[in-house]
Amino acid sequence: MLIEKRLGGKPCTLKVVIETNQPEKLWIKFTDADQNHTFYTKRYTNIDGRQDFYIRMPQAPELGFLLVYNNDNMQGKGEDGSTFKVLETQVLPLHREKIRFNDKTESFIKFAQEFCERAGVLSCSKKGDIYKSDDLQFRIDYFDVIRNEIGNPLPTPARISKDNGRIEVSKFHFKDMSIPMRMAILCHEFCHFYVNKNPESEIQADINGLRIYLALGYPRIDAYNVFLNVFQSASTNPETLNRFKTLDKFIKNYDYAKR
Repeated sequence: MLIEKRLGGKPCTLKVVIETNQPEKLWIKFTDADQNHTFYTKRYTNIDGRQDFYIRMPQAPELGFLLVYNNDNMQGKGEDGSTFKVLETQVLPLHREKIRFNDKTESFIKFAQEFCERAGVLSCSKKGDIYKSDDLQFRIDYFDVIRNEIGNPLPTPARISKDNGRIEVSKFHFKDMSIPMRMAILCHEFCHFYVNKNPESEIQADINGLRIYLALGYPRIDAYNVFLNVFQSASTNPETLNRFKTLDKFIKNYDYAKR
């Protein structure tokens, strides 16, 4: 099912009410109507009966499409499926923490949000296409895929230089991610160089990055999804398991409404 929603490019929360006739695995996506590979949410869920969903969008398009579908309607086009219905969609305010970041962090947030919103269509190359913030404080080198010293592809979606703070990003990984997932990764990399007391600490970068990400109002589910994807290849590593437990506790205990 596809539903057109005009959001006017303003931060908001989209409430979606879905009802199923039976236990059902459904995909819920919200995409830019005018730009490919640009998802403001991209998740699946198991539903049995009526359920309300709240899609938090600190970044929102002028016009977007809500797609809801199951395995029998993989493209999300056409009328309601015989086993589920979208009963309601409602645009609500986005409640988030009222916080003032320092000037450097504010500059990075603006740059990162612009990059994340366009990452699906921006050019990249093997050598890395260069994108800079308006104030020239920050730089992203956009690669088709990040490689090691001998040219072999690496599984990492992004990394930051310990010497100069330049961020490298892999379009192969970013292209199919939601905007919040992209933002969670860039906040993590930013914190390694610019915020951490110990630049080498992954856990510090995880928590510091999430403080920025969640304070801006981005959804918990995308933070979980992106870190689970990153951790998947090392799921049995004790250090990785400790990182996930720390992240899980921080995300679950976060209060969007705190002042």
